[in-house]
Amino acid sequence: MCIRVIGGFQDINLRKKAEIKLHESENRFKTILEAEPECIKLLDRDGKLLMINPAGLEMIEADNEAMLLGNQVHEIVLPEHRPAFLTLIKDVLKGKSRKLIFEIKGLKGTKRWLETHAVPMRNELGTIISILAVTRDITERTTIEKEKNSLLLTLENSLNEIYIFDAETYKYSFVNKGALHNLGYLESEIKTLTPFDINSDFKIDSFNELVSPLLKGEKEKITLITNHKRKDGSVYPVEVHLQLVIEDKSKRFLANILDITERKKNKELILLSNERFEKVTEATNDAIWDWDIVNETIYRSKAFERFFGKKVPNKIIDNRFWNDNFHPDDVENFKTSLSEAVADPSITRWELEFRVINKQKKVLFVIDRGIIIRDSKGKAIRMVGAMTDITEQKQMTLELSELNEALQKYTIELERSNKELEQFAFVASHDLQEPLRMISSFMELFLRRYGHEIDDNGKKYIHFATDGAKRMKQLMLDLLQYSRASRPQEGREQIDLKEVIIEYKKLRRKVISEKSAAITYKNLPTLKTYKAAITQIMHCILDNALKYSKENSPSKIEINCQENDQEWLFSIQDNGIGIDSQFYEKIFVIFQRLHSKEAYSGTGIGLSVAKRHVEFLGGKIWLESVVGEGSTFYFTIPKTNN
Repeated sequence: MCIRVIGGFQDINLRKKAEIKLHESENRFKTILEAEPECIKLLDRDGKLLMINPAGLEMIEADNEAMLLGNQVHEIVLPEHRPAFLTLIKDVLKGKSRKLIFEIKGLKGTKRWLETHAVPMRNELGTIISILAVTRDITERTTIEKEKNSLLLTLENSLNEIYIFDAETYKYSFVNKGALHNLGYLESEIKTLTPFDINSDFKIDSFNELVSPLLKGEKEKITLITNHKRKDGSVYPVEVHLQLVIEDKSKRFLANILDITERKKNKELILLSNERFEKVTEATNDAIWDWDIVNETIYRSKAFERFFGKKVPNKIIDNRFWNDNFHPDDVENFKTSLSEAVADPSITRWELEFRVINKQKKVLFVIDRGIIIRDSKGKAIRMVGAMTDITEQKQMTLELSELNEALQKYTIELERSNKELEQFAFVASHDLQEPLRMISSFMELFLRRYGHEIDDNGKKYIHFATDGAKRMKQLMLDLLQYSRASRPQEGREQIDLKEVIIEYKKLRRKVISEKSAAITYKNLPTLKTYKAAITQIMHCILDNALKYSKENSPSKIEINCQENDQEWLFSIQDNGIGIDSQFYEKIFVIFQRLHSKEAYSGTGIGLSVAKRHVEFLGGKIWLESVVGEGSTFYFTIPKTNN
């Protein structure tokens, strides 16, 4: 229970008035900050933001002050300007006032050039506690200054001659490097001259008369061709573009001058080139045309008369072009093709085959080719071309087509005939073998039953008959094999030639052993070809090498392959008896033998089969040989077969 209250009173009237006054002052300051169009911000000693006005928020592209408070201000300064900005903060903290121009990137990506003035803020004791910075946006001013500097730099370094001189005194206030270079003067020298010192074509009176329309405002620019005189006295042609420039109530002339020495030379060359063009159009059989698309005119050479059989104008208006005797069935296609080519910016070459009708009503086939010249925007401005008469070529093509058709029919008939012959060969060989088998069988039966009653001469005659039948049978089998050569029985496949040789050595191991033969190989590739064809080529040539080896001497056979750009070159070398050069061609002919059957068995068909297979594959076969030393057979297989 409270029984006493003790208290006291204090007069705070003055403090309250001071607080009210301070509050009113802060409100006025805040109002000023909000109304101020320039950015005003307060930074602590670490460069962190303490306060920023609305103009500053807009400049930095921030939605509210809370987004920025406590952040380092230099983070939005572009990296190349950041060191200078940090130096400014350090200097201000040392008690100095500083000004800096730098570039920032706002929170939304906009870049701005700013000029800031920063001063230190002190407390009652004089200690620097913060930095006050007032910043203005100078982006527009900076851009203008850059453009102005860029323009001055462009004028200064232009290869054209640029002059600015007073409209009353005619003294030069600006002369660029191009003018000094062309004229041969130093800048200090030319500043003492007037335009009349470097251009003897004009005097003051004639010049004033020339520029009178500029001074009166009747013209904005005057263009003329004249001559300039260098310091060394030489003269060169120029094209002058003259304008009046009024600045700060003073009138000056701006002269942009082009050296047209090369242009004059080129004009002369063009005239010469045009003359040559005229001569060429007369010399060629083609009809030359030049279409000026912009001015809608077409130039045509005299050769057009050979096409239309009448005199045609060499220069015509575009819409009269179709009056000539183009074949009526081709006109629409011609117009469509040409208009589409001209309209497509990606097309620079045009070509079309069509027909024309000459004065004698003869239809001519022509092919027209043109080059389309376009401007920088891709619009066609000119087209140059030539029309060639291909009537004779067309006729030959037609005749060749008819010949090919007849040849195709003949080929079909020949294939049919070959199939019938092949079938006949098969049937004949099969039917002929039957009586031969009967002869051999009955002769052997006769010999077994009556052999004891027959003398040696009789037995010899029986042997001759039996041996002849066997050889006749082998001859028919070889003939059948030859008829089938060059006709593949299956499709192409990957063939490892090493495997082909290994398989051959297995099949011929008995004769290889008897001949003490050594078959070696290297660099053998894998080919995509017909297995039967390449296998028979290898077998036939290797069989030939083994058969014609030397007696009492081991046989050596070496197989090699060389890869060329377009083909594979194979070689099979042996150390056999060799072949005389006069028989190089004969050995590849069917049934041709160089030795008697008593000396070497066989029918003389092996190498002819090899040759037929090689030629079917698109290659060729030949040999080199020395009698008594051996032979080397060569053959090629084109890579197109792989």
